[in-house]
Amino acid sequence: MKILKWIGIAVVSLLIILAALVFFQIKKADKIIGRTVKIEPVLMEIPNDSLSLAIGAKWATTLCADCHAEDLGGKMFIDDPALGKLYAPNLTRGEGGLAYYSDKDWLAALRHGVSPTGKPLLIMPSKSFAQMRAEDIGGIIAYLRTVAPPVNRPNEEGGFKPFGKLLIAMGAFDHEFGVNMIDHEAPIPANIVDQTPKDRGKYLSSVIGCESCHGKNLSGKIPSDPNSPPAPNLTRSSNISSWSYDDFSNFLKTGTTKEGKVVDNIFMPWKAYGRLPEEELEAVFTYMKSLEPAETEM
Repeated sequence: MKILKWIGIAVVSLLIILAALVFFQIKKADKIIGRTVKIEPVLMEIPNDSLSLAIGAKWATTLCADCHAEDLGGKMFIDDPALGKLYAPNLTRGEGGLAYYSDKDWLAALRHGVSPTGKPLLIMPSKSFAQMRAEDIGGIIAYLRTVAPPVNRPNEEGGFKPFGKLLIAMGAFDHEFGVNMIDHEAPIPANIVDQTPKDRGKYLSSVIGCESCHGKNLSGKIPSDPNSPPAPNLTRSSNISSWSYDDFSNFLKTGTTKEGKVVDNIFMPWKAYGRLPEEELEAVFTYMKSLEPAETEM
């Protein structure tokens, strides 16, 4: 009986210690989510000519619509009973939107991952957007501020559940907090004319965030998001070596690979990327086909 008693005491003690650890990890996550960051964004003059607005429309349709809804009026981006909810806000000038954003606010959000109040923007790919050239980042801001049709849609409340906070505290979503991974003093990349389709493809792949999921050199990566499947190798040592451009184009139209695998748009936003102009998709494919095999990031 004494042995059972001591076993019971040990089990209860371990449960208390575990509960305390979980409690402090959740508190740690609250600090991560609730902290403020002082950022002075690198500024630029925002263009308003027709070419810039067309560039902005292209990028907003490709990069923003998948998370913020096709009309850019906002939607519930994550709704998981274990992790919690995360709402992608209304980006338009309509009721509930971001008409109050100044050029400085837009640059802080897009290039630095920080809201006007200094709160880090969660699951905002600012690390990729920070690599955008002036014509592209300026075009997005010009389009959202002046041309994108206003949508009247109030933003919904979100929040992480205890399990989601526990994962945040343990670093599972560290790559999603882009503010930690950006050189906030880096200048806005200058506009240049890409010399070859491969050069253009390399730039496009960096802007749309291929490396954030597929790892350095697109050699594949095990994601920190526990819900996400491994991101495959896209170099010449992978199945891509046997793909034609038609195979690649068909994948971005249907979500089905040449090998017959159906890919979830949640983890690989093929619908959004498929909206890029044909010549730019060809450039991305040319770049991928040029990559030398490399080790997968674990």
